[in-house]
Amino acid sequence: MKKKILIPLLSVSYLLLVLSTLRAQDAKIVADNLEYSREFYSGVHFSAISESKPSFGYQRYPDNGPERIQCDQGTFARKHGQPWLRSEDWGESGRPVDKQTAGKLDSWVKLVEAVFNFAPSEVKLINKSEAGHRVQWLFEARGANETGAPVRLEFEKPLYDKNPNVLLHGFEGSLPIAGGKAVRSERVKFSFGYLIAQGGFELSEAAWENLETPKELENKPIDLSKFDIGPKPKDAEGFLNRASARRFNGDVNGAIADCTRAIELDPKSEPAVYKRGALNLQKGDYDDAIADLTRAIELSPNTADYYSDRGLAKLRKRDNDGAIVDFTHAIELDVQSRDWVGSKKRRRIQQPRLDQKIQRRSGRRNCRFQQRHRIEREARDRLQKSRRSETSERRRRRSQRGFETRREIGSAIARRRAFR
Repeated sequence: MKKKILIPLLSVSYLLLVLSTLRAQDAKIVADNLEYSREFYSGVHFSAISESKPSFGYQRYPDNGPERIQCDQGTFARKHGQPWLRSEDWGESGRPVDKQTAGKLDSWVKLVEAVFNFAPSEVKLINKSEAGHRVQWLFEARGANETGAPVRLEFEKPLYDKNPNVLLHGFEGSLPIAGGKAVRSERVKFSFGYLIAQGGFELSEAAWENLETPKELENKPIDLSKFDIGPKPKDAEGFLNRASARRFNGDVNGAIADCTRAIELDPKSEPAVYKRGALNLQKGDYDDAIADLTRAIELSPNTADYYSDRGLAKLRKRDNDGAIVDFTHAIELDVQSRDWVGSKKRRRIQQPRLDQKIQRRSGRRNCRFQQRHRIEREARDRLQKSRRSETSERRRRRSQRGFETRREIGSAIARRRAFR
């Protein structure tokens, strides 16, 4: 009888252990994706809308850029480290606000920040669905030592996004807010998003995703089991893949940070070093770009793209001589690689019945060889052009120096004659 009772008790305890383990894993996943969302939104044009009272819209530019709050009382803005202004042009001009209004605006900003600092202790996935070309996860969570109603966190990502980390797009629940010496709870409801700079304009997140979603995914039934939300990466390859996703979504600063994490885990990761250099080049940090691309060249000295990008960084730093050297090396490496590929293809077809194969594939092969020779000829032309431009610049400088020397000699002769 005791054995019959003991077996169900062991089964129940085992199920409770498994359930607690799964909830702990869910809490870790939600915490990691909250951290990812906080980092991502700090590197883009971030937007938050409060759908609860008081209702307001908050926007912030990255890199210590300006902030703006729009509400029923008007539009307010401030630049980094400066006071709030009643302004319609992001703090470029406007009237200062009183102390009470400034305190209210600061409290709203703290509300937005408190969402991403939420530390879940108990987490439960209550729904996973497709919503407008996106996959959506809805969690209920409580913080440590909290017994009230759980908060709801809504994570979403587009169907084409392969990144296992997902952005927070909605939050509803009570948040502990410090006010003076007391801590009070305030119930809020927020929706989050961001804007992407493209071609001199800014696109909303939804507009950008509509442009990037492949046509075959628009009307295709979606298997939700193939879409997962996961913890933050643990190895260099994972951070490198996430850097590519962040760069695609406009978060250049976050992509650089992920490349740095990948390099810390694997200092000889050539793709991570090169990607960080290319991102720094795109951002305009030319010194960092040259340092990273130089390191990439040390790891792979025969890659033409590395020299080409470093040459571009030097050119934008007005180091024309260094840029010409790197461009020349890139062209020479590119021509060598094409020659090697062509010779390998020629060796591959040295087999019996060579005449028949040549006759059968002559049209296609001749087309490839003609294309290769055209590319080589263009590369040689670019190389000769760069050398001619360098030579003409040297001749111009010599001519200028000669002219200045003759002018000084003529002036000296004139002075001597005048003295006589």
